[in-house]
Amino acid sequence: MNQIILTHQFSPRLEAIRGLAALMVALSHSMGAVLLTTPIDQWLKQASNVPGNGGAGVTIFFVLSGHVLGLSMMAINIHPVRYWPLFMLRRVLRIYPTMLVCLGVCAALLAWVYNTPAKFPAASSAYYEYWQHGVNWTLFYKNILLIENYINPVTWTLQVEILGAMAFPFLYAIKSRYPVASLFLLGAWLLYFVTTPLYVNARTGFLYMFLTGLYVTDVSRWLYLRLPNMTGKIAIISGLGCCAGHLILPETTPWGWILESAFALIMLAALNAFPNRLRIPGLDRREVRFLGKVSYSFYLWHFPVLYIVTTEMFRLMDSETLLAHPVLFQWVLFSITSLLTDVTHPPFKKRIISGWKK
Repeated sequence: MNQIILTHQFSPRLEAIRGLAALMVALSHSMGAVLLTTPIDQWLKQASNVPGNGGAGVTIFFVLSGHVLGLSMMAINIHPVRYWPLFMLRRVLRIYPTMLVCLGVCAALLAWVYNTPAKFPAASSAYYEYWQHGVNWTLFYKNILLIENYINPVTWTLQVEILGAMAFPFLYAIKSRYPVASLFLLGAWLLYFVTTPLYVNARTGFLYMFLTGLYVTDVSRWLYLRLPNMTGKIAIISGLGCCAGHLILPETTPWGWILESAFALIMLAALNAFPNRLRIPGLDRREVRFLGKVSYSFYLWHFPVLYIVTTEMFRLMDSETLLAHPVLFQWVLFSITSLLTDVTHPPFKKRIISGWKK
C-alpha cells in the first residue's frame, strides 16, 4: 500500500496544494483591484476567477487543516480531550508570532503612510473597502484578538482556525472512537447548511470543513484499494470541480458550499493515494513544495503587499491605460505581488535557483 496512507504521514504533494491554494486567494484579491467597464472585461475576470477562486482556496485550506491536525492527533498517546490545553497552546504559537509581526507592519503603514485615503479613477469599489481610515490602539487590540480584521482582512480565517482548534480535539475524539456518530454529525451539519441561511454563524459553519478533512485518509484508502489506476484522473476532475463549481452552484448557496467541500476532500484524498513512484508535474517541483511550506506567511503578507503595489500603480500609471486593459493589469498585479511576497523569505532565492538547475 502507498506508504503515505499506511504510515499516516503528511504527503508533500498536499504541502504543494496548500501553496497553490494561497496563490488562488492572492489571485482572487488581485482580480478585484481595477474597475471593469466593458462586458468583455467582466467575462475575462469571470474566467480568471476559475484559477483565482479564492473561496475554493480557503475551502482547501480548512479541509487540509482538518487532515493535518488529525494526523498530529494520531501521533499522540493520550486522549484527544485531555490533550486539548497543549493542543490549543501549540495552535496559538503556530498562528500568532507571524500574525503579530504582520499586523504591526500593517498598522504602521496605516498610521504613517496610508493614513489619508486617495481617490483613483481606475480603482474598483472593492479597492475602497480596505484601509480607508487610520488606525488606533483600540482597533489594533481588536485585530490582535481577532475580533475585527480591518488591519489585515485575511485574518478572518485565523479566527476560524482558532475556533477550529477549540473544537477539533472533540471532533477527532468522536471521529476516532465513535465513527457512526461522526457520520451522523456530518449529516446533521449538511442538513443545517441546507435549512439555514448560509452565512448565519458562518465562522462556526466553517468547522464542518475541519470535520470533512478528517475523512481524507479514509477516502484515500478507499480510492487506493478500489480505483488505484484512477486516482490521478479523479484528482484532476475534482480539482477542476472545486475551482469551477461556483459557475454552476455559487458559493453563496448551501449546495455550492457543500459541493466545494466535497470536491476539496476528494481531490486531497486522490492526491494522497496517488502512487509515490510516479511524478505529478508541478506538484513535485521543489519550488512549489517550498511555497507550500511558507504558505501561511505568504497568505498573511500578500494583502499588504498587494495594497501597496496597487496603490502605487494607480499613482504612477495613466488611468486610461489601466481602464483599457484592466484584467491584464490585475494579472500583472498578482505576479508582482506573488514575487515580492515570496522574496521576503530568505531561503526563497536559493531554493528557486536550485530547483531550476534540476
